[in-house]
Amino acid sequence: MKKTMVTKKEKPHYNKTHNLRCQTKAIATVFKNLSLEKKDIVEKMGFGALAHVPEMNISHALLRELIACYDDYYGCLNIFHGKIYITPDKVAAALGINHGGNTLYI
Repeated sequence: MKKTMVTKKEKPHYNKTHNLRCQTKAIATVFKNLSLEKKDIVEKMGFGALAHVPEMNISHALLRELIACYDDYYGCLNIFHGKIYITPDKVAAALGINHGGNTLYI
């Protein structure tokens, strides 16, 4: 029996999301296992809200749909019923996190 090489394009994808990574459960677990010294460093960097990320699994299909509907120029979701503007308050409410602290500019 002769083995044939399978290229990356020919491999089945098994419905994996290769362009999307959002694992709130992993973020919460990693942060929980950090030492107090490392947590202080993360807080000083302005990422203290990571301490409040809940351990929940988010559907990749839902995330794909949200990303497909997101308009980054206006900062809103374009849906059938209009536009939903995304604000830090809405993100904090949806994820159950505190969004206080210093503003991070990218």
